[in-house]
Parts: sequence; structure tokens; C-alpha cells
Amino acid sequence: MGRLILITNDDGIDAGGIRQLAETAKAFGEVWVVAPESQRSGKSHSVTYLEPLYVRERPGYMDGVKAYECSGVPVDCVRVGIHLLGRKPDVVLSGVNSGYNISGDIQYSGTAGAALEAAFWGIHAIALSQANLDYHPVTDRYLRELIGEYIDKPLPQNTVWNINFPGCAPEDCKGVKHGCAVSQDDFYTDSFTCKTLGTVEYTVVPGRNWHGSEGTDLGAVCDNYVAVGTVTNVR
Repeated sequence: MGRLILITNDDGIDAGGIRQLAETAKAFGEVWVVAPESQRSGKSHSVTYLEPLYVRERPGYMDGVKAYECSGVPVDCVRVGIHLLGRKPDVVLSGVNSGYNISGDIQYSGTAGAALEAAFWGIHAIALSQANLDYHPVTDRYLRELIGEYIDKPLPQNTVWNINFPGCAPEDCKGVKHGCAVSQDDFYTDSFTCKTLGTVEYTVVPGRNWHGSEGTDLGAVCDNYVAVGTVTNVR
């Protein structure tokens, strides 16, 4: 029996990153896509249980790929995918996310949440993310190579691979740094604006400190390396 691959994301089933991932993954096995019907970023490891889930097949999504869109969040998509497949897949690939999942952002990431849900089920999983840009030459260069390297590479229990592609020009990319630790550097510079129109309305103004320590995912991406590391469930 060939390798069975389940792909999901948190940017929605029509995002460019998941389509690139599904197309690339076809070289490694039978590919099924189960992904949110629209944007679900920041959903972390949340799950839908107070309302029904709606799942719809997407005929013609991509040649050689069975695809479904789900009304829920990324973790729901992994659980639904296992049900649709009738067994656990051999691997879950989550992404390719638009925006890095490094340092403290990992704890909020629906991309990482879906991969970690797979790990809960004892399924090998890889989370993949890239810069929030329209042009991804480094992803184009390294995606297939790194899937091939990590799709079967052993992991400790409840742990997933986490890969981030820098948003630099291909000639500026210095290669791949393996074994990157999750950065503990002071990463967030978020602020809030407030206005009062009968009620108080707060708006988050995101900010990030793009300076990371040597040996970390943040440090690697800031230095134009593809960062490969692991993330482990708290269990």
C-alpha cells in the first residue's frame, strides 16, 4: 500500500500555499485535502463541538487529489480527514502557511495546531510556513527536497516537524538550518488602539521583533536560512 497523505491548513482551501503543497506532495503518495472553507488563522488547537460541522467535496480541485472543504477549524479538518479516509493517514502536512510560525507565534498557529492534533493521534506530521508575501522563490526551491527528507524522518512521541521558508531572494538564501530551537527571545511588540463610539473598541496593531538568538527558528529566518525544528505537544 502506498503512502497516504492528508493535507490541511489555516488559510483556507483556496490559498496558494496549500495548492502548492498538495501538488508537490503528489510525488510522495496519495493526497487528500481537507481544509477550512475560508481563513481560520490564529485558531491554535481549538476544536468545534458546540455546533455542527459541514463538509463538502470539492470536485475538480486538483488532478489526482481528493478534496473537501470544512466549516470548522484546522484541528477539525484533521479529525474529519481521518474519518473520511477510513483510517489514519501515514502523514499529515499542514500549510504552506502565509506568515511564519516561529517563536511565540507557534502557540497561536492553526497550522501548528493541525499538525499537533495529528501527533495526538500518533500520526507523523509536518507544519510548513513561509513569509507573508506574494512571491516565494525559496519555498519553490526547497519544498520538495524538505518534504522528501522529513516525510518519514522519525520523531519523538507527540512531536512534529516545523519548517519555515524565509522571504528573501533565492540568491540571498544561505541554505537550511536543521535542529532549530523554538526562540524564547522577546518577540512581540503588539500595541492596541482604542476608540469609543457608545462602546469601547480595541484594535490590535501587530508588531514583531525580528532579531533572534543563534540556533533558534527566529534567528535562522532573520538570517535568511530555511529553519527546520520541532514542536512538542504539552500533554
